[in-house]
Amino acid sequence: GAGSTPIVVDDKVIVNVGGDRQGAGVVAFSIKTGKTIWKALDEQPSYSAPIRIKKEGVDHLIFITRLAAASLDPETGNVRFSFPFGQSGPTVNAASPLMLSSGKLLLTASYGIGAVLSDFDDQSVTEVWNTDNLLSSQYTTPIEYKGLVYGLDGRQDGGASTIRCFDPQTQTIHWSQPAPGYLTMIMADEKLIAVTAQGEVLMISPNQQAFQLLGKFKLFAGKDRDPCSLPALSNGFLFVRDSGQLYCVDLRKK
Repeated sequence: GAGSTPIVVDDKVIVNVGGDRQGAGVVAFSIKTGKTIWKALDEQPSYSAPIRIKKEGVDHLIFITRLAAASLDPETGNVRFSFPFGQSGPTVNAASPLMLSSGKLLLTASYGIGAVLSDFDDQSVTEVWNTDNLLSSQYTTPIEYKGLVYGLDGRQDGGASTIRCFDPQTQTIHWSQPAPGYLTMIMADEKLIAVTAQGEVLMISPNQQAFQLLGKFKLFAGKDRDPCSLPALSNGFLFVRDSGQLYCVDLRKK
């Protein structure tokens, strides 16, 4: 299966289709007509959503496919660079890539893959470090705040997970806190909002010194709810989706 979110750029919707036998790993379609504008890569699909970033005036679309990561020109589909990421077998690439304030690119996956930090320009990429000891996230995309990265290390189907704060430049882990189940996170108002697989909503301070829980509440209970998708926040309302329901929670100050 695949679950990558499409991305819209100007008049195109660009999708991690996974047509690896037809040079159509990633395809750009016209929003107005649905016709193919360009296609690129001999790659299978993934669950990772692509991102659009700009570095030194150059527009990049960063896709993580089944076994690779690549930068594409959103206008033409030309491949700026590509490098292997992931492992064959029963593995998943699901977390989105993260562009750091340093201009470097952070990728992470579980299943023994770990994390990779790379520097890049408009034509090439250079690996800075590659380790399975820092952050191995099954599908939670990490978040950067004031130069530090906050993420979840572990798997929903593979034992305990930990919430972690680390410095991507020095590879220093500042703290690591056992998580109450697997979770996804977003950031708003300088706070981390996390939703666990067990239906708890947590508010966490992005604190370098130690894990700091600001509050929590139970949103739903029951097995096999699987809220794998990211929560969304709009005008103080938190939206959470699991396998059977859509929830809206008012987080505004009273």
